[in-house]
Order: sequence, then structure tokens, then C-alpha cells
Amino acid sequence: MLSTYNVSRIYIYSFILVYSWSNLIGQNDFSLQDINPNSDTYGALIGPSYFSNDVIVLGFFHEY
Repeated sequence: MLSTYNVSRIYIYSFILVYSWSNLIGQNDFSLQDINPNSDTYGALIGPSYFSNDVIVLGFFHEY
């Protein structure tokens, strides 16, 4: 039978594992075509690596 201590340890280790794994996967680089006609990079494939020396805030928005 599992004690409360062991259940807590399993829960904490599982949380750390899932959190670490999601951070590793979430840091991938990607490229998408710039479809903003007012942009300097219109039509180019850009991604986070394109802005290597800048602060990047990624957002996914929907216009209603």
C-alpha cells in the first residue's frame, strides 16, 4: 500500500517530468510565411530565429 508520502513524491516527480518535457518541446523553431502586406518581410518565411537579437512575444490571435 502506498503511503501519503510516496503518493506525494510520485505526484511531484510526475509534475516535474511533464513540466520539463513541455518546456523542451515548446522551444522549437518554426517558420511561417509573413502575410501582412504592410510588413517589410511580406511573403518571406520568418520565425523566432529571424529575430535572434530581439525580444520575442508570440501570440496567436483571432479577429472576430
